[in-house]
Parts: sequence; structure tokens; C-alpha cells
Amino acid sequence: MSNILIIDSEPTQLIALEAVIKGWGYRCRAAGSAKAARKRLEEDDFAYDAVLLDWGLPNSEGLELLEWINRQPRSSDLEVIIQSRRDVPQDIREAIHQGAYYYLTKPYEWPQLRALIQAAESSRDLKRSLKQRVSEIQDIVRLLDTATLELRRIDEAEVVAAHLGAAAGDPQLGIAVLELLINAVEHGNLGISYEEKSALRESGRYEQELEERLEAEENRDKLVKVVFKRVGDHLDILISDRGAGFDYGRFLDFDPNRVFDSHGRGVLLARGLLEVEFLDPGNRVRVRLPLAQPEAQAGSRSR
Repeated sequence: MSNILIIDSEPTQLIALEAVIKGWGYRCRAAGSAKAARKRLEEDDFAYDAVLLDWGLPNSEGLELLEWINRQPRSSDLEVIIQSRRDVPQDIREAIHQGAYYYLTKPYEWPQLRALIQAAESSRDLKRSLKQRVSEIQDIVRLLDTATLELRRIDEAEVVAAHLGAAAGDPQLGIAVLELLINAVEHGNLGISYEEKSALRESGRYEQELEERLEAEENRDKLVKVVFKRVGDHLDILISDRGAGFDYGRFLDFDPNRVFDSHGRGVLLARGLLEVEFLDPGNRVRVRLPLAQPEAQAGSRSR
């Protein structure tokens, strides 16, 4: 059961949110100000899975609180969902820049909120899974000169991403590559369009559809190819899928028309952390992954 911290300056909205979210089976705590939210987070040692943050807190406190949360080492797995009465692109862009990839404009429908909470849970679980794998594996990627891997499932992509995160000395960089690998599997090889994924997420059938397409006869031999080449202090990675490509230009930059969707932030996340270049027609992407220096890796493992 996930723990959610609700921060809202409107008492009636705070009460309503807490009642509805608890009704969905979540544990909740509430705060009516940035000061109260900081106190809650510190008292509970940041033991929350998601924060629902009112962007309209007085005197820009919403932005300041988000910046403060992002500076705390214990908040690395915390997903922040912004809610606001304003849908000004600059506000949304600033929230995303500060790491809040989920944004709702008031008033909204309860199913919208529930879909975003579920998406945030999935993202949190993915981060934790990868970090756990990085802490367990013995890094060999850093020692490779060239290599080629093939995968067809998302769990296989997670294994690859965990090794890449270890090689980079930063699990978050592994997560960024994983987003591109997932795109190659679900959108490339399996042909799940952006619009189809939105509908599947909303209906709760996404996982079932993914498995059905993986087992479909026409998809059983489709593999994502990942080619590595070491160049100095980084890895050049080329990810290729068997799809027909897509209009990747739509996803390279911030788009306020998609910000309220429960998915579609993977390419934006990857480009924010790594050098990423899509090759026409969109079924190949080149990534530059920096490698951690041995001294840095040894230091991180000793902590």
C-alpha cells in the first residue's frame, strides 16, 4: 500500500482529496502549507511514495517546496504530482524542469488523478527495482570495448538498464536508457501507439495487452538490438527496433497538450539526462552514456 502526502492550501479540497484517495486504498497524510509539508516529510523520514502538491501555495511556496524536495537525498524515489488552477505552459514547463513529470489542472475528474497516481507508482517501482539491481550486480559494462545484445521483453530491458546504471555510477542514467528501451519494445516491436497506450492505461488493460502482443505469432521473433561501443570515457549505444518508426519530433520537447497524460515522458526524461539522437524514420536511437571513473565507483560502493 502506497503512502501519499497531500499538500493543498484549500481546506475543503484537502479534506476531499484525503477522503477520495483513502477510499482507493492508499495511506494518506495531509498538509495545508509548505512549512507543514516539510515538517511531515522530515518527521516521517520521507517515507512517502508520492506527493500531491498544490502549485498555488501562497508566495510561490509550491515551487520552493518542490526545489527543496529535490535537494534532499532521501527523496530520490519520491514522485511529485502537481495540481494547479493554472494551465500556463510556462508554469508546467517549470514544474517539469524541477522534476515533477505529472501535472493536473483544477478542476479535474477523479479518474484522471487516480491514473496519474498509478503512473507515479509504476515509475517509483521501476526506480527502486533498478537501484536494487545496480546495488547487487557486479559491473562489467565498464570493461567492455564493443558488444551487441538482443532483447524482447521489458524485464530483459531492465536487466540491461541496471548494468548501464552501474557502469555510469548513477542508477538514474540507467532509468533514462530504460525509457528508450521500453519505447523500442512497446511502440516499436509491438506496435502500441501513444493513443492506444493512453486508452489501455485508462482501462487498466495495459499489462494484459502487452503480454498478449508479446505472445502473438507475428511478434515472437521481433527483437530490440542494443549495440555498445566504448569511446574514451563514455559508451556509444545504438538501440534499434523492428518497427516502422514514428514521428519522434513530437516527443523531443515539452508539449503542454500531453502533459496531463499518464505517460509519454520517457523521451523527455532521457533527453534531460543524456545526449540522445533519433535516426530517421525513428526506429533507431543513439545514446551517449558517460562512464563512472573507477575511483568514483569505489567511493559510491563504500558508502
